[in-house]
Amino acid sequence: MPAQRVLSFAFQALLLLYGAVFFTFDRMLNLLPLVLLLASFVFIAKQGKSIRGQFSREELWISGTLVFYFLSFLLGFVVHSEQVSLLEEPVKFLFFSLIILFLSRMPFRIEYFWGMVAIASISNLVYALWSGGNYNFEGRLSTDVFEHPLYYGNVSLLFGFVSLAGTIWAQGLQAKAKWGWSIFLLLGFLAGVMISILSGSRGGWVAIPFTLFFVLFHFAKIYQKQALLYWGAAAFVILITLFVLFFDTPFQHRVLLTIQSLQSYFLEDDPNTSLGLRFEMWQLGWRLFLENPLLGFGEVNYLPELQRLIREAAITPELIHYEHLHNQYLQALAFHGVVGFIALVVMMWAFLRFFSKRLVSCNLEVKSLAVAGAVSVFLYLDFFLSITMFHLNQSTMPFLILMALMTGKLLSINRMAAS
Repeated sequence: MPAQRVLSFAFQALLLLYGAVFFTFDRMLNLLPLVLLLASFVFIAKQGKSIRGQFSREELWISGTLVFYFLSFLLGFVVHSEQVSLLEEPVKFLFFSLIILFLSRMPFRIEYFWGMVAIASISNLVYALWSGGNYNFEGRLSTDVFEHPLYYGNVSLLFGFVSLAGTIWAQGLQAKAKWGWSIFLLLGFLAGVMISILSGSRGGWVAIPFTLFFVLFHFAKIYQKQALLYWGAAAFVILITLFVLFFDTPFQHRVLLTIQSLQSYFLEDDPNTSLGLRFEMWQLGWRLFLENPLLGFGEVNYLPELQRLIREAAITPELIHYEHLHNQYLQALAFHGVVGFIALVVMMWAFLRFFSKRLVSCNLEVKSLAVAGAVSVFLYLDFFLSITMFHLNQSTMPFLILMALMTGKLLSINRMAAS
């Protein structure tokens, strides 16, 4: 239908525009999700009662886990009499459950998705260099320019690795297009890694070698070159080790700072370092969880309890400057108990299982999206260990929009194949 083609063209153009402004204009971060949410409302309204029975088991399962995650927060909102503003982030998961159902029926050309990802990653590096960030702030991007450099670095790394996964798709193109897209997507990968290094996000760096090996392993399987990959991985580890030991870089600065922080905390009993304060926060989170293991302590009760423990000299006073526990798992346990923790784990497991089932596909379009999706989940699971990613729009929205686009596209491919 002409209307369908016009809608598809408008959506694809919006994807490229969204990639260009994704990192550079914070206010534009909600543009694409808002358009998709309105479109999903229109879609559901037009379907009416006939919408029943139209959704596959996978669609309902993925959307259901997002709803469950929102409900775990809603339960805490009721039990702990929390403020309505605390539902601002979790309600996005509820909305994206509808967006995924809509995107599974909104076919779009995969080139526009990979274009969006690579453009976002490259424009991000250009913006960071153009803005003149001070890279001497403990060897990382200055908070004077970037309000949340660690989140900024983690999301940049996410887009970089998703861009790298796109090179798997490019291998199925004609020669000129294959090389053009491969170079473009590789630039997106390098830009994302560069911003991650400049941001000083050590938690993300831990995942780099494992994630890189995972993507390259599935790339090598296309050409049956896994043995070459193993030798390449060994050489990569040696080069990175030499790079850290002998070159004066922001990366080296952050590694040395990590060692100093560990020595201060465990040998000198000084918690007032970046890692030391994290250890203190994690102990606090576990303590709050044990007080109410089923439903948690509630976010609204965090500050009063923190102030009480500081008055009792049970924890370091420096924690008063932190609103969150710098660990998504412990924060789920402390604020929402076992219910919230299960909701988080089930949602992430559902996405990981969805993508993992498609890793063996011979269709390079499907395989590339599966690798990108699995990498995205893995990276966030790693980020969760040292930072709470799901309490800021700048870190919640990138995960949700990528999950929605990749899941929706794969579900759309399933639907077209079935018909």
